[in-house]
This record gives sequence, C-alpha cells and structure tokens, in this order.
Amino acid sequence: MTKAKRRFRKPATGRPAIFLPIESKPLNKAYDWFRAGKDKLCFVTDGPIGRAWHLKIRNVYFKRKGQNWISARAKFIRLTDKNPTTIRLPGHSHEIGKFLYIFRNLKKIDPIPLSTLQYYKRHTKLRNDARGACIINEPGAP
Repeated sequence: MTKAKRRFRKPATGRPAIFLPIESKPLNKAYDWFRAGKDKLCFVTDGPIGRAWHLKIRNVYFKRKGQNWISARAKFIRLTDKNPTTIRLPGHSHEIGKFLYIFRNLKKIDPIPLSTLQYYKRHTKLRNDARGACIINEPGAP
C-alpha cells in the first residue's frame, strides 16, 4: 500500500491589497477630485473583493485599461454596501454594484508590471489581461 502524496498550500505571504482595472476617464476625474481638496472618494465594483471585509487592506492599486502595469495607488479606507452619494464622482452616484470601496490620497506611482504581481493566498501570478477587481499581495511587501 502506498501513501498518497499530500499537497499543502503555502501559507499566505505578504499583505493583501486591492487591484482594480479602470478606464482612464474616471481615474483622471479622481485625480481632479483630490486636487480640488476633497478628502475621500468612493468607486463601485462587481469584482470578487468581498474578502476585503475581513482583511487588513492598506492600499488600492489602479491599472488603466489597455495597459499592463499599475500606475496609481490610494489608501484604502473601507468597503461598504451603502451608497455614499456625497463622495461619488458627479454623475456616478446612480451606479450600483456588489461593492463600493472608499479611498483617499490617490497618487501616481512608478509603473509596476502586472507580471510581477500575485493573487493573494493563491501564489499564482496575475495575468496581463486581468479583467476585474481582485485581492493581490501588496507589491514590494515581504
């Protein structure tokens, strides 16, 4: 009788972060929002980021659609299922989705190639054609 090989998952390494592909227009409007002196902003997603309710997430990383790198980072405040209309971009407060995420301090960063990122807890690389929001390992975190 032979013993079956057991495969054990590696424990999660690094810190979790949120990754979001986004069209250029809303990202540019978000930069304008913060330049106008506003403190926080809320965007909507249907992506599978529900685990963010229970994880200690510090940052949100944005990738412009059509690009293969992250170009912006913001400080994550919280995930919500309520629509905080006062902190939504003008004309977007009617948009609904599974999750609304609130963030602050949106900044441009040096490009981080998607091929260097990993899904959180899965230890598989993020594909260059990643389509939706997801939880990743924080870039550069141990």
